[in-house]
Amino acid sequence: RIKHIHQKQKVALFILDYIQRTGYAGGEGKPRSEELDDAARDLKGLAKEMSIPMIILSQLEGRCEDGVTRKLSLRDLRDSTKLGQIADTVLLLDDCDYDKGKKLFIAKSENGAAGPVNMIFESAFFKFSEC
Repeated sequence: RIKHIHQKQKVALFILDYIQRTGYAGGEGKPRSEELDDAARDLKGLAKEMSIPMIILSQLEGRCEDGVTRKLSLRDLRDSTKLGQIADTVLLLDDCDYDKGKKLFIAKSENGAAGPVNMIFESAFFKFSEC
C-alpha cells in the first residue's frame, strides 16, 4: 500500500505505530516472532527501494512490573528476535522510574555512539527535551 501511495505522491517519511499490531500477510502459519522479523526485513528493503526513512515503533517487554529494573537492551523489543539487528538505529524509551523522568537509551546506532540520554517529558505538550 505504501508503494502505491508513493507512486502517486512522494512519501517523505513512513511511521508505523506499532509493528506488533500489524497483520503481516507473508507470515501465515509462522510463529509471531518470525512474522515480525520478516515484516521488519521487508520494511527495511522497502525503505531502501523507495529511498525514504522509516520509523517503526515497537512495544517493549514488561521490565517494570516486578519492581526490579535493569538496563534496556535490544532483547527488550517485544516478540522479535531480529528487529534490533535489522534496524539501523534503535532508541528505547525507559519510563520505569516515573519520578525521575524518562530516559532515552540509544541501543544501536550505525552512525554514532550508543548510551543513555536523560530526557524531561512535558506531558501537556507531549514533548521531550534533553536535560
